[in-house]
Amino acid sequence: MFFLPAAALFWQAPGCRRACRERKVATRYKRGEVNDEIIKILQTDPATSNKEIGERLNISEVTVASRIRAMEEDNILRVIMQRDLQSYGFNASALLAIGVHGRPVEEVAETLAEIDECISVSICLTAPDILVQLAALNDRDVQQIVENRISTIPGIAQCEVTINLQIIKIDNRYGSVDVS
Repeated sequence: MFFLPAAALFWQAPGCRRACRERKVATRYKRGEVNDEIIKILQTDPATSNKEIGERLNISEVTVASRIRAMEEDNILRVIMQRDLQSYGFNASALLAIGVHGRPVEEVAETLAEIDECISVSICLTAPDILVQLAALNDRDVQQIVENRISTIPGIAQCEVTINLQIIKIDNRYGSVDVS
């Protein structure tokens, strides 16, 4: 079954605070405080209102809002909405291992990222050059996208397709890590 929750909370692990300090970002986040409880509540149900969080933690709605805002500013968490791909009819998922030749890998990855069904595009250190997660209507749609849209991209030398039979876990608690 392919499912992403309607909403997800991404939070950056405390070890990443070092990167924030190196980029001269003020970090006000302190472990063990109310912030941890706010994060836990939002991870369980991202649609929980600030008022309800405040009632559960015996703090004001304004305090909840200011703490969430501070954690967002410090890159500790990011509250976002995600589409439930199945509700949009995307019932198939595939992983593509792509080899590139004759064109910069970054250019090929950027071209792949423009395809809506490519929900994740990653440049790798070793082979394959690029990994893509593809969401499609069904297995036949995967085949059509690969044959008609992906394999025609200049620079793609090979593409190995693995169709996911069942996705056991997708952990949306952690967002992207900025390594630049």
